[in-house]
Amino acid sequence: MRETGWEYDETKFGPDPTYADLYDGSYGPTNSVLAVAEDPLALLFYFMPPKLWAQIAVESNTYHPQSIPQRARAIRAQQRKGGGKVEDLGDIRRRLDGVEDIEAYEVLRVMALLIARMLAPISKGIAAHWSVAKVGAMPANRFGLFMSKNRFFHIMGYMHFSNNKSPKASTDRAWKIRPVVDVLQRTFARGCCVPPVISFDEATLPSRSRYNPTRQFNKDKPHKWGTKVFVAACAKTAYCMRIEVYCGAKAHLRTPIPKDNNSGEAAVLRNLNALCPPSPTSPWRLVITDRFYTSVKLALELLHRRVYLTGTIQTDRSGYAKNVITKKKTRTVNKQKVMVPPQGTTKFAENKQFPQLTAVMWMDRLPVHMLSTGDSRRSSTVKMKAVPAPKLVRDYHRWMGGVDVHDQLRMQRYSVQLAYKTRKYYKTLFLGLFDMALVNAFIVHRYYRKVNNKRPPKHFAFLETLMEQLLDIDSAEAFATIERATSAQERTAASPVRDGSTQRHNGDEGLAPIDDDHRLEENPDTVDCEQGTKRCHRSCKVCALFKVKPRKYTKYFCPECSTGNRRTYLCNIAREGRGKTCFQIWHADWSSGNDIPRALLQEHKIRNRPPPSHPGKKRGRTAQEHRRSMSGDEDGAAGSEVGAGESGDADSAAEADDES
Repeated sequence: MRETGWEYDETKFGPDPTYADLYDGSYGPTNSVLAVAEDPLALLFYFMPPKLWAQIAVESNTYHPQSIPQRARAIRAQQRKGGGKVEDLGDIRRRLDGVEDIEAYEVLRVMALLIARMLAPISKGIAAHWSVAKVGAMPANRFGLFMSKNRFFHIMGYMHFSNNKSPKASTDRAWKIRPVVDVLQRTFARGCCVPPVISFDEATLPSRSRYNPTRQFNKDKPHKWGTKVFVAACAKTAYCMRIEVYCGAKAHLRTPIPKDNNSGEAAVLRNLNALCPPSPTSPWRLVITDRFYTSVKLALELLHRRVYLTGTIQTDRSGYAKNVITKKKTRTVNKQKVMVPPQGTTKFAENKQFPQLTAVMWMDRLPVHMLSTGDSRRSSTVKMKAVPAPKLVRDYHRWMGGVDVHDQLRMQRYSVQLAYKTRKYYKTLFLGLFDMALVNAFIVHRYYRKVNNKRPPKHFAFLETLMEQLLDIDSAEAFATIERATSAQERTAASPVRDGSTQRHNGDEGLAPIDDDHRLEENPDTVDCEQGTKRCHRSCKVCALFKVKPRKYTKYFCPECSTGNRRTYLCNIAREGRGKTCFQIWHADWSSGNDIPRALLQEHKIRNRPPPSHPGKKRGRTAQEHRRSMSGDEDGAAGSEVGAGESGDADSAAEADDES
């Protein structure tokens, strides 16, 4: 289109366009997602189905043996650097290969713990959530009630989403997260009827990793480095309907749809075609874009597809009306600088060939240049400070914030991605996509309660309930029941939302109070080893009663329940299937060992052996032989003393063996 094809005389303009025949039917969340909108967990499974979590577990288990050789070499290199004992590569590989496979319910439990860290972070690091040290009012070992620290880091270390050996891995820059993106594209679109006004903009998944092939730099974003994602959102509710990971211009321009080589314009066409395919009978809709996407050619292309366009525009775009382009100037009047033209000034231009196409300049603090097809040229006002402006400027301010609001909910309020840092870039991107699903679930949940005249929930309360529900999925059988569910309504665990039968996981809630005098302390006895000095570990009393196999040893004991050197050793880690630590079971359930179930006492006898006060049998015998050789005294009295010493050492060594 030529730059001379514009009419600047407003008296010659045609009728004022007002988005003729704009779609005014029903829109918003679909019936399928509203059927599960009451329950946060069912909403999460709607956007990220159980099959996706099962696939993540399968791909993680596939990646585990693939990475064992490399990890084994890294472990041995670290051992050599530390100067300690260096294991054989075969032993390291067998040890790494002996870990149990990852289950899908464990992946969900890891996500629940990440949500918990997001809601109640500890700046010291995520490992501090497993700390048993009670410092003032700081919580102790909260995460240990649900998963051991080693298991958590094992799952996060091997979490994978696609097969590295796939042929597409070398051609698709986003292959590491492609299965997750494909699922979210399908479920996000299925959960919302396309609204009349669509906000289109880019979002950023923060990632500074230099190994990220999709990393981009954007100086205008709060997080400068990250993966760019094109987002089409509802302008009213901020619901994200469509996402597309930007993998570079060459990766996207292979499709024959866009006629312009500009990646921004092509992205608008691709995503709108996926949301509402062009049809001569489709209703008219409006898309709002910013200056990186708006162009005259895009506006005309969308006009042929029955889509209006309104957005800011760069003044160097081909075909834009040159006579409306204005630069900010100032002049001095009565020793004061005055802006020329003054704030609120507008300039219009109407296209001669397409009268719906309007170019406008509106002077705010800086000149704002816009392009619109179908919007009104009538005068209106912009709030905050009453400034005259065209109605299309007001419409732009009202509808452009759809993607921005979604980003604010995802990044500036509660973000799992920002709460946990990982070395692998694809895990960081996955957590960002997980945040998007959480935001969409919260938007639908809030919409459902609003239309049903219920009090809208707080964002924190919604995430808190979801975390509890995820923790309730505590076995492979529970997850299999959810996976076999035929309807989305059944894909949920018992929770305070659905019934009141489930107790909230408050840690000590539901337990008898424990006296403050009862606490856990570390064993003061130490032993020398190749890595240095470490605490002696003894058998846990509770684990011994339950006959746990393999036997559990701990360095913690309760001084109040101990008598002298006869210490009561108790684990500080929650027993599987009980949600309580051995310390809590011993004191709260068994009244500090006074109410031990009779059935357990009949099967097992507790022996309180004092810790060894002398060296072991072999070390003691060696020391005695050394003393005899040095003294040379072999008379009967000395012999009797040595014999008594050997007998006493043997008895103490036997007691040590019994206690261990």
